[in-house]
Amino acid sequence: MTEDRFERSLRELLADRDPGPAPERLRRAVVGVPAMPAGARGAAWLAGLPGLAAAAIIVAVGIGLLLRAGSAPQGSGGAPQPAPPASLEPGMGLATATEPVLPVLILFLVLPAVGIILAWRLRSRIGRLAIVSLMVALMVGYGSLAFIDVLSFRDGAIIVAPATLDSETDGKPTHLALVKPGELFRVLLTVTNVSAVPVTLRGLDPSLNDIHSPVAKFVGLGLLADPQEINPAAAVAFRPVELAPDGHVDVVVLLDAGPCATEPGQDVGSTGRDYVPFVSSALGWERTTRVEMPFTVAVPIQENCP
Repeated sequence: MTEDRFERSLRELLADRDPGPAPERLRRAVVGVPAMPAGARGAAWLAGLPGLAAAAIIVAVGIGLLLRAGSAPQGSGGAPQPAPPASLEPGMGLATATEPVLPVLILFLVLPAVGIILAWRLRSRIGRLAIVSLMVALMVGYGSLAFIDVLSFRDGAIIVAPATLDSETDGKPTHLALVKPGELFRVLLTVTNVSAVPVTLRGLDPSLNDIHSPVAKFVGLGLLADPQEINPAAAVAFRPVELAPDGHVDVVVLLDAGPCATEPGQDVGSTGRDYVPFVSSALGWERTTRVEMPFTVAVPIQENCP
């Protein structure tokens, strides 16, 4: 604080009691107070930067979350009235994984910034090392959600209809679909969350279908109309399901046999599927995962089929 500012403050405080100039002894005391160096004033200003940076990061993340939430379709007001579930048809339960913008921001911007701010305020070298180690662990752990397996067909129901158990290939049973060209058939499986965090099953990704391939194509995803009754024929339209760690749900995958499907025979080839492309999200990471089935679904196909 400068001498003039200090004197003006004292003058305002003492104006009512002792108007006029400050006493000589007080004036000499004020002169003896050292002025703050310019460098110290700059350091004091810089000391507030970490707080401002933290506030800016929190505001940016909040805006991102609001924008993400605002992009979801909103109702017309009042409590939504649930519609009766429709029967499973082609095109139901299909989804495409969105770009992981928010998780990338958290991983490469928010977590490092928080680590820098916390380390800035600590004078202890051990404390700074602990903060850096914690931030690295959080970044690695959060980033691993984009790569680790979160869903699996670990156990539960297995039904392929209509089909017959044919043989084993590489230790996996093969279910041979009994279908005609263009006919739809269903595969019922129990999906389990095998990760340590909640996972939301969002749907089936049809982008992995090859329209020029005779392999059966994924065309829909549904749920059992009655979870207590294992009946794939009574499946209804899929809706996103949140699974706690070790939680599970029965799903019905709808496949199109394709135009080359035919009846089984000695001179008939076959093509198969041994995975299901699910779209899932875990703590913001949304991605498509090829979840391997414990068996292969084969479709007999005509030789030299165009």
